[in-house]
Amino acid sequence: MNIILIINGFYDILCAFSILWFSNIPILNFFSSLHISMFQEYKYKDELAINRIMAYWILTYGIVRLIAGINNNLSLQYLAAITYFIEALCLKNECIVNKSLNCDQINFVSILSLIIGLLIIYQIVVKTSITL
Repeated sequence: MNIILIINGFYDILCAFSILWFSNIPILNFFSSLHISMFQEYKYKDELAINRIMAYWILTYGIVRLIAGINNNLSLQYLAAITYFIEALCLKNECIVNKSLNCDQINFVSILSLIIGLLIIYQIVVKTSITL
């Protein structure tokens, strides 16, 4: 699970940086477009601001996941699991309530986030039951 957290955390940070600063670099534009493409045709006053706010959010949970993957600390593992649950809930809520996201993509991301979060919790339970 730590490897998944490290890879996913690094990926999230890379996506956030590509949205914030490096979207003009073709290979990094691919990463930024993955997250931005989840949004339907939305009509906000400042679309760039929306993208930047999304990038800051991605960066925040990416750092938590990366640190949790590097440090084998149970509290950090719980925190990483919570980031996956929050991601799934927020994206699904945005899809259902505000209808601003592509629900096909969101369903995949939400289910994957829930599975990873549950796998982390399962790993913690197994670890703590072995040490008891």
